[in-house]
Amino acid sequence: MLARLKAVGGLLLVLAGFGLGLGLVSVPLSQTGKWFLALPPQTMAVVASVSALLIVPIITYFTTKSLEQGKSRENAVRQQKTEFYDRLIQQLISTLGIASGGKATSDEMLAIFASVPAPLLTFGSGGVIRAWNHFTRVGREKSGDTKAVMIAFEGLLRAIRNDLGHKDFLYEKGELIGVFLKDANTVFGSPKKASVPVRQIPTT
Repeated sequence: MLARLKAVGGLLLVLAGFGLGLGLVSVPLSQTGKWFLALPPQTMAVVASVSALLIVPIITYFTTKSLEQGKSRENAVRQQKTEFYDRLIQQLISTLGIASGGKATSDEMLAIFASVPAPLLTFGSGGVIRAWNHFTRVGREKSGDTKAVMIAFEGLLRAIRNDLGHKDFLYEKGELIGVFLKDANTVFGSPKKASVPVRQIPTT
């Protein structure tokens, strides 16, 4: 009977320790350890088993909670990243003069390129940043070469898609550009015969 009472007392102590969790228990940890070691072997085994049954759900709960919070933050960042990439692609299509609608003015183009670096550093992966730097460099140095600019732009599109989880390793050059450029084959096959001019990217 005494052993059972000790076991119940040990169980209550374990519940108090894990329930408060911030050192609010009145019995110091060292005394708890001494008390536990002083128990008979059978009682000690019972207390240890009950403690394990309590610890596992508690650890599982907090681990699951932490993973859920991390997943929620990850989803929020991904949503913001996707929205930024959508705006960036739409702005670049307009800037390059290959959209079916209106074209951006010089001031609008400068504003677009000036506004990109900050969110790009926040959301862009290393691959996207490298592709962006290459694209802008080609745009400055080879603005009259339609094929070179389109290849660089498609490289940026591939990097963006890869950052969002898409795998484009099996796609050929021109397939992504072909989504919005009807004569992409003409552009990639013979830049001089391209019917869609690429607007020169101004230097800042």
